[in-house]
Amino acid sequence: MRKLLLPALVVTFFSGASGYGEPQNNNSDMPFWRERALFTLTNACRLDPQGFRETYIGSYSILLPANYGVVPPLYWHAGLNQAARIHASDMATDCGLSHNSCDGTAYSTRTCHYYDCSIPGVWTGENIAYGNSDPVRTMRQWIMDADRNGIPAPDKEPRGARWKSGDGHRKNIMNAQYFDIGTGYAYGKPQNYSNAQPFWVQDFGTATSQFSGYALPAASHIFPGSNKIRFLVCYYDDSRKKPQQAGIVIDGEVFKLHLHLGSEAQGTYLYETDESFRCRSYHFVFSDGDGTAWRYPEAGQLRTYGEGNCSQSYTGVVFKHKHSNAQARRTLISHMTRHANGTLRCFVACSCVGPPAIRLIAADGKVHDVVSTLRYRTAWEALIETAGVAPGVYFLQVRHASQSAAQQIIID
Repeated sequence: MRKLLLPALVVTFFSGASGYGEPQNNNSDMPFWRERALFTLTNACRLDPQGFRETYIGSYSILLPANYGVVPPLYWHAGLNQAARIHASDMATDCGLSHNSCDGTAYSTRTCHYYDCSIPGVWTGENIAYGNSDPVRTMRQWIMDADRNGIPAPDKEPRGARWKSGDGHRKNIMNAQYFDIGTGYAYGKPQNYSNAQPFWVQDFGTATSQFSGYALPAASHIFPGSNKIRFLVCYYDDSRKKPQQAGIVIDGEVFKLHLHLGSEAQGTYLYETDESFRCRSYHFVFSDGDGTAWRYPEAGQLRTYGEGNCSQSYTGVVFKHKHSNAQARRTLISHMTRHANGTLRCFVACSCVGPPAIRLIAADGKVHDVVSTLRYRTAWEALIETAGVAPGVYFLQVRHASQSAAQQIIID
């Protein structure tokens, strides 16, 4: 696990070692959007089960506080992601809905092949579903655990004739003994099905996650309807301190996040806007109650899969702008130094014809204009008179023509 330390480059490329929130094993499609969205919704439910019910499920007498209270978030596990994806693909192309693999292998044998179950007290659990292509509807399907008439199983309901799984899917999602998760999705026509169907898998594990303590356990986007796109990120602080700053950077533009579910210290934040007709890149940046900066994903950018014709879930390039001459150019902020006279000095490399517009944006949205004074070949020097700026966490935003980039900085 790596905490974001400042200064950091705005442009990075995906390398072999994966940080938290980045695709695993050099596979940019692991997880892909639907899997990441389902993972994020799962944690949103765990951090505020009653709020999640009212927002995404409906006003039913389930997920009651006496039965299902707030539990810590789950962390992504690459092995469980692989196990879940393989099983979703197996169901979609062969035997259809089944916990056991289509060759008869028990689900626990399959999951433990990708997850170390040799540790005493470590075991796995699994949810499966089919029929919905939307992650929100699939979460609703599991949380409801409904009978044939659409009536949800009561909390803690055992298996039976009416509710065959009881509330077992709900119980898995809210089980405080789980720390790791991997989700899988596949679409296909099983051998004995008349039509192709989407298949989903959640695989859970009880081992303590290697990423435990990372303040941003999950993030993604969903499509709530009405041509809107909703960006979600889960924040969790064991010490129950609310973050000093919560933001999202979309194509270099900084936007403030708002609390959606749960508490400020342990909840889900959102930014909602109109859908676009193209792919957009985004990442989340927070500053916790102690001033430590966090980023999701740790490097690279998530992509707005499903928006317009966008079919990408992740890109290793944090910011990249294509000029009219079709040559890829990059904007970055680097070489930051602090002087005793209260001036913060940094260099902005952007291959700009003229001086870029540089702004310092506070957590409350207040904007401080910064004057770029000198040019050094391809870099512009920006001077911030910190004596006139209150201590705190800020975004340093750079704009020139259609280029835009942003970096989080702390002024103390």
